[in-house]
Amino acid sequence: MKRLPKIEYFQKRMNEAKASGDMAKAMYYEGRYNAEKANKEQSLKGRKAEKVAEKIQEHIDNLLGNGKRIPLINTPTEREELDAFASRNNGDADHVLTEMAVRHGVLIAMQTILKQLEE
Repeated sequence: MKRLPKIEYFQKRMNEAKASGDMAKAMYYEGRYNAEKANKEQSLKGRKAEKVAEKIQEHIDNLLGNGKRIPLINTPTEREELDAFASRNNGDADHVLTEMAVRHGVLIAMQTILKQLEE
């Protein structure tokens, strides 16, 4: 005889107890049924979150290259490199432009990730 999954077993026993009029057993199995149902739903939510995290990681890896593609523009990887680049030509607004570029880059990255999650 094949074993039933826990959630189905508790539901079956709860219905049998209700049918026989044993309300104490019915309440016991109803509690167990509800607990198993909540555990199953939580497990599904966890798996969905893992899939979303994997999708985000995959997209970020694609954006950063990771050997899969070569970026068209060599972007500094450290903030100090970006600031040094901005100060090389002794411009007055270079630091402001650098900050604007950084903020704009973050905005574009977040928008791209949101678009990928919607797909």
